[in-house]
Amino acid sequence: MKTFFQVILANLVTIALVVLGVILLGGGLLAALGPRGGPTVAARTVLVVNLDDLWSDRRDEVEPRELLGAIAASQALEQRVVLRDALDAVRQAATDDRVVAIVMLGDRPKASLTQLSELRRAIGDFRTTSRKPVYAFFDNPGPTAYYAGSAASAVTMSPGGALEFGGLDGTMLFLGGALEKLGIKMDVVRVGRFKSAVEQFTRTDMSPESRAQVQEYLGDQWRMMTEDIATSRSLSRERVQAIADSFPLTDADTARTLSLVDRVAHFDSVLVDLAKITGTSSDAVRATSVGTIPAEIPHVTVEGYMAAARARSGAGTGAEVALVVAEGSIVDGWNDVNQVAGDALARTLRDLRRSDDVRAVVLRVNSPGGSATASETIEREVALLARSRPVVVSMGEYAASGGYYIAAPATRIFADRSTLTGSIGIFGLVPNLSGLSQKLGVSTDTLGTAAYATQFNVLRGLTPGALAILQRQVDRGYELFLKRVSEGRKLSLDSVRTIAEGRVWSGEDAKPIGLVDEIGGLPAAIAAAARLAKLGGDYRVVEYPRVKSTRELFSDAFSPARDAPMSQLRARSGPLAGLAAPLLREFDAALSLNDPRQLYTRLPFTLSTP
Repeated sequence: MKTFFQVILANLVTIALVVLGVILLGGGLLAALGPRGGPTVAARTVLVVNLDDLWSDRRDEVEPRELLGAIAASQALEQRVVLRDALDAVRQAATDDRVVAIVMLGDRPKASLTQLSELRRAIGDFRTTSRKPVYAFFDNPGPTAYYAGSAASAVTMSPGGALEFGGLDGTMLFLGGALEKLGIKMDVVRVGRFKSAVEQFTRTDMSPESRAQVQEYLGDQWRMMTEDIATSRSLSRERVQAIADSFPLTDADTARTLSLVDRVAHFDSVLVDLAKITGTSSDAVRATSVGTIPAEIPHVTVEGYMAAARARSGAGTGAEVALVVAEGSIVDGWNDVNQVAGDALARTLRDLRRSDDVRAVVLRVNSPGGSATASETIEREVALLARSRPVVVSMGEYAASGGYYIAAPATRIFADRSTLTGSIGIFGLVPNLSGLSQKLGVSTDTLGTAAYATQFNVLRGLTPGALAILQRQVDRGYELFLKRVSEGRKLSLDSVRTIAEGRVWSGEDAKPIGLVDEIGGLPAAIAAAARLAKLGGDYRVVEYPRVKSTRELFSDAFSPARDAPMSQLRARSGPLAGLAAPLLREFDAALSLNDPRQLYTRLPFTLSTP
């Protein structure tokens, strides 16, 4: 009997603990998913654009591990800014009587230069349309942060801060020397003088061809930035270049003397400006914590503003323009977390083709490419879709190699001036572990039933015959790539061949050679798709694929992890993590190379810029 009551008591305790755990988990889940309460926008509100938030083109579901980590810590998830939300928020705020100003904050943007370029255009339109003020505040801005903030009508910098404005530099990580020490060699086949993607695994420095194209691309980026800054700050481009050459790191007072900022003052001075324009007592400014906007000053984030806008407008009416985002490396299969999964994206495009409700499609491509097989799979669906309705591609930071492959058959292609595109080429990359095997004393003995059965062995290295076979596959893949671009862009095969060979182009340079139709951002691409479909102004934009529900996310959190183990290390902070980040990025890129034929249409380099 005593044992019976012990069992009953143990079960009751277990049930109580489970119930308590569910309650705590639910509370943590609510905290993780964001602020409580419905979205509202008060009168005389300031729209806050935080450049330090995590920016993305894609409205993606939260990673299950990230969700569980936030729940366990009872913390909110890192704020995510979807580019389209930011652009729509700025555009709508221009005609919204409740919004009286915009304030831009952040020294180290997580947005790409292309996203910042689109934001600057939206800020410029806001200022022209509304005549409302735009404030920007910096402590220690880098060049890209200053580039974004220079579009504001009033730029303030902290007295103790410094402006880093010495130009753009590109850093490439080479693993060739390290792999050689380990006894690892990469067997490489490729087509195209500029197709230098394999060099990071085979060399210790850039080839002359790679150096030339990277330098040209950086030059295009820098010229765009200095032209835009010069226009915003009423300076000549030559003057901006001279400042960069002579003052790569300058204090706030000097930056003001050089007309790069309007005022040197602490953040509370900006809060005084916001208090005045919102009709708030200055007592709120004195009571606030450093670096925060007090609740007494009405303000709303981009996400909060757009959530309120969606709640107010409902699902919307009119014809449907589908927005599909292809962001990340292109991989084979169905795994679509932070990548472009070929089969998954192809299915989405196929479903849109079969839908009578979708009148036009905008494909936002922000990808350096990847699997040649997956790129071909996606390209086929884009081509079929474009036969039945307008398909407009909007290129983000990258739309190169495989990213261009899937864009080629679109009806129209839009790119930002800073977009990196082209890279029409292909390569094969197979590790050769024979040296490592020898160092470790590992040996193999193989049997085969055909002439080449034993010649594709990474532990022994590919034989010359096997390399020749792989080279033929690469050559065929390259010719197919050229054909797809020729057909999609209605260019002769010879003309495509002259601009291919793996060479990268900026969006600005890609337009004259026919790779791009228009220079413009996502809003321009959406407007063009509606115009081509003859929809007038009566249409709504619907994003695909559907974002998973909280229930689905919670279920995924307990499913086997689908992401690379390095992602957990990348989330850590500190000087050692900073040193490891480039290396982890390269390993992540290598792990995403999953083409079943070992053929890749990928950007020739991974470039790190400030």
